[in-house]
Amino acid sequence: MRLDALLIWGHGLAELDSILAMVRRTPGFKIRRVIQRDIDDMQRFVRSVYNFDYAPYRHLIDKTRYLMQTPPKFAVIFADNLEPDEHETGSGRFAHIECRKMTALKRRIREHYNPRVDGKMTEHHIVHGTDHAGQTQAIIELLGYKKFSELINRTNRVLPAPEHLPTKQEWNLQSIPMNSIYARISTTSSVSDADVSHVLLPLSQTPHAMMLAGEPETYKQYWAQYRGSLLQDDHAPDAFQYLADQLDYLGEDHPNSYLLFEQLDHDRFVLLDGVHRAAILRQRGEQSLIGAVAA
Repeated sequence: MRLDALLIWGHGLAELDSILAMVRRTPGFKIRRVIQRDIDDMQRFVRSVYNFDYAPYRHLIDKTRYLMQTPPKFAVIFADNLEPDEHETGSGRFAHIECRKMTALKRRIREHYNPRVDGKMTEHHIVHGTDHAGQTQAIIELLGYKKFSELINRTNRVLPAPEHLPTKQEWNLQSIPMNSIYARISTTSSVSDADVSHVLLPLSQTPHAMMLAGEPETYKQYWAQYRGSLLQDDHAPDAFQYLADQLDYLGEDHPNSYLLFEQLDHDRFVLLDGVHRAAILRQRGEQSLIGAVAA
């Protein structure tokens, strides 16, 4: 297994959800994070992205000149490549490792979504994909991280928890009535973690619950506003619906993946992680669930 990255350039972002669906349908790939950012210096950013490309620099200038005219923003889809099919290609100083599966995925995305002129696909590629782990690490560092440890499930905990929660948190397992569950939902137009504000809503009033109740527009707007910024897991509407159809809460594959809560008062428990799963269990008619409450 290896971690790969697909970088979607600004002129392809309108198709991001469709591309996520394509990656999701491709055997052997598991989406881990979706990150969307603006670009301050397009020329410098493009050169950084292609710094590890295996082609003469003059060719790269010609190859990427069109990007200077595209919107200065991008998204990165990080995905586990579960069974890479690697081989060496090129010769001399341009010899390098590629994965045939990754190359085929890039090609399919380009064939579907590259701009067209007179019905023919242009070479104005909307996606750049990694050939090997070194290129993935370069993109991680370009995003401002030394490593992307939040992509990896922690293995040193009895109770798994997402990276944003304290590593030494203690938890108590208890039955929680469904009508006592609340969630903090982002309400600001900002996508900055520093500026974001939230509203505390009963689970039944969240965009997640409304979508499963047959009112999907609020959730679609919520996803479109925050995807790649505050929402970095693959929770696109179709992925959420698939989860709703398949979820086996605390089943044999994930026996310790409890919903995580903090208790506000006697009859209010606020979700720290797991709003999607809680909404699914509510829609299934569950009156209560077993959750882990911060001690």
